[in-house]
Amino acid sequence: MLAEMDVVNGLVLFVSILAVLYASKAVKNPYVSRKVIHMWVGAVLLVVPFAFSGPLFPVALCLLLTGFTMLPHMKGREMPWFQFKENFGEVYFAAMATLLLAAAWHYDIWLAVTALLFMAWGDGVTGIVRNYKYGRRYKGAWGTYAMVSVSVPLGLLLYGWSHGWAFAWIGVVGALAASYVEKLEVMDDNVSIPVFGFTVMFLLQLTTGASPIT
Repeated sequence: MLAEMDVVNGLVLFVSILAVLYASKAVKNPYVSRKVIHMWVGAVLLVVPFAFSGPLFPVALCLLLTGFTMLPHMKGREMPWFQFKENFGEVYFAAMATLLLAAAWHYDIWLAVTALLFMAWGDGVTGIVRNYKYGRRYKGAWGTYAMVSVSVPLGLLLYGWSHGWAFAWIGVVGALAASYVEKLEVMDDNVSIPVFGFTVMFLLQLTTGASPIT
């Protein structure tokens, strides 16, 4: 029965992502449309630990999304309302969700979800703020303020709820680390934000003994 519900939940969530993806055409701004999709994927990631009995279906869902977003790039037929030629950010994000959910499911799924939400919601809001403040993709201060203002409360609340409020500070440190690397141009932030946020929180967990309680 649980496996059957995993299939149903997986289909519902995947269809919801596709629905928002195509509905985002109405935004008429590819960069903002991209961030709207990011934030909806974040909502999906938040319910993943409740919707599935194991990692198979959510990991398969993320892998399918990776392929779905990669295929237009491979064919040179990008979906222009949210994809850009030679920018594979949405593919990297789906791939990182695949890897982190697979790696952390039986260890600490909430660690992975928290790190991914720094990207989905923190960077999502950041991109929209930067677009309307600067009118272009620019790593300006207002975007960093937005990233911090979303990610820090997110890290505090989600990590504190899932690991105990005495350890909520770990989520805050992870959020600040993610906000720092978001501003850098060393690598695509769809990779650096979740990886760096995850790694920092993971290392702090090892030294403090924090473990999920929900």
